[in-house]
Amino acid sequence: MEKTNEEGIAVFGIINLGGESDDKILLVHDKDKPVKPMYKCPGGRRDNNETPEQTLYREVLKEEVKGLKIRSVSRQPFFEKKLNGHKIIFFTVVADSSSNVKPGEEIGEIIICSPDEITLLIAENRVLPTHAEALIKYLQECCIPY
Repeated sequence: MEKTNEEGIAVFGIINLGGESDDKILLVHDKDKPVKPMYKCPGGRRDNNETPEQTLYREVLKEEVKGLKIRSVSRQPFFEKKLNGHKIIFFTVVADSSSNVKPGEEIGEIIICSPDEITLLIAENRVLPTHAEALIKYLQECCIPY
């Protein structure tokens, strides 16, 4: 069966591996992207008939990050944006910091960053723009005492 993306929805997870006391955010770089890595939150396009939550779990756990143990996912999207006729949705995810994470087939690299490291990557234009917006909001609202 051919997969389609009729509604133009992409779903991503802002994955915190440290919890409130030691925020560490997981970012990925796709294998087929430029040599200078542009990082993003893991996730991707919604397949036909999937809910956004199902897309998040499939993209993150089955396709992009192996070995991740999720503790919780926000019930509502944390950040949403319409861009070029597509809807981009970000959920917040808390995962086990002891996870032995490895890149899935589509991913060339996984990095785990502190809030300061993410801020530096954003300042250097090394994070996809919409992902940078979502991450800045997350750092301001969720990382204590950022």
